[in-house]
Amino acid sequence: MSSVANALMLLRDTWDPSETPPRILIGGALYLVGAVLAENGTPPS
Repeated sequence: MSSVANALMLLRDTWDPSETPPRILIGGALYLVGAVLAENGTPPS
């Protein structure tokens, strides 16, 4: 995967809606969490 967005799109495209929705855990790297929040428009204050 080249980005978090690409990984989420792959998950969206392959997830079977009849199954329980997947849970997503971002762990380990705070810079990755910050990048995801910034892209989402919800950076920490």
